[in-house]
Amino acid sequence: MDQNLSNKMKMHLKAADSGSERSNQVRKVDSLAYIVGVGGNLAAVPQILTAWQSKAPGLAIATWLAFLAIGVFWLVYSIIHRQKPLIFAQIVSLSCTAAVIFGWFWNNLH
Repeated sequence: MDQNLSNKMKMHLKAADSGSERSNQVRKVDSLAYIVGVGGNLAAVPQILTAWQSKAPGLAIATWLAFLAIGVFWLVYSIIHRQKPLIFAQIVSLSCTAAVIFGWFWNNLH
């Protein structure tokens, strides 16, 4: 009986250690997701500048409007699922997308 109890305790401790390790890995990936959420959207900076500095004839506004609609969907999804890194990334993405769209409208319809 003592041996059986000892084995159960060992299994419990091993499972607890495994959960702790997984939790640390999840935190690391979550932290990286925040960095990627900002860094990945830096690719839009040239488009933002182009949209605000000229009429940007090569800018496909329909594509950016589609990105906006898709981003809104993913923001709602991430809020429903309480995925903080995704919420953060989508807010950054939607801000960049909106900056391009408003810049294009400002220069083409103003």
